[in-house]
Amino acid sequence: MTVYFGRPGSLVALRSPLKGIPVKTTRMSRLKETIAGGRVADYSPGVLREWAMSWAALDHNDQSTLMAYFAGHNGPGPWVLIDGAERNLLTRNQSSATSTFNDTSGFSVLVGTETLASVTTPVERGPRALSWSLPAAVTGGVLSMAASRSDWAGIPVVPGASYRLQYRVQGGGTDPVVTVNAALRWLDSAGANLSLDNGSTVATAAGSWTDATVTATCPVGGVYLIPRLVVTAASVSAVSTLYVDKPMLSMPTTRDPGTVWVAGLGVPRVTLPTVDHTLQWINAHRTNLVISEVS
Repeated sequence: MTVYFGRPGSLVALRSPLKGIPVKTTRMSRLKETIAGGRVADYSPGVLREWAMSWAALDHNDQSTLMAYFAGHNGPGPWVLIDGAERNLLTRNQSSATSTFNDTSGFSVLVGTETLASVTTPVERGPRALSWSLPAAVTGGVLSMAASRSDWAGIPVVPGASYRLQYRVQGGGTDPVVTVNAALRWLDSAGANLSLDNGSTVATAAGSWTDATVTATCPVGGVYLIPRLVVTAASVSAVSTLYVDKPMLSMPTTRDPGTVWVAGLGVPRVTLPTVDHTLQWINAHRTNLVISEVS
């Protein structure tokens, strides 16, 4: 497993740590007792993770790389962590198709004549799905998913790595049969368009779900990506509704091709609160590192 760390566009690949990385996931909560003798719970809307990584024998160069980030030689941070073990890189509300917050945060369309909504039917997985209403004359036809951080132009990516995007889609409205395709828009460090990879088009139908997918390699110079779902404008002949469920963005491997939906927590922004190491012998450091997600 490869772990990438640093600033978007300047990521470094950390040497594979020892097996068995503890990951602590925390959601703040508080229990309160009511005057009637009951009990209620308040939950924070955010989820934060913490990784504990260890290396038995890092050389001076690798140890120096970690210490440079920890001590501020590469700026104050925070940084981005791309963990190949995270199987869905989308945020909670995106990957749950609006079920987390019951709203459309994290999704957007290009023109005002198209509207998004969080609906309770039809759904394939959770309590809600995303509804995308289209006019008879489509001038936009692009659904995008935003990065989890406003200071990122998109989701941070690793050049040369493979990415797979998939959706489950269903048609509705007056014209439920339209054609769509999944797409990956690659951006450079300034957030400018670099290239676009489109998946094969599929036709939607009322009452049944189908897959829209695309797999592509991040090009040289790629720093961010924008996951998209694109409607073929010419296929829309009347007012249509497109329902979207189980969005997933993964970095597929031979062992895990990323075809089975899992919950996503987003690409985290992190800091390094703790680094401790022991110089065991010349040019060999036993190192323990804590990486904490920040809001």
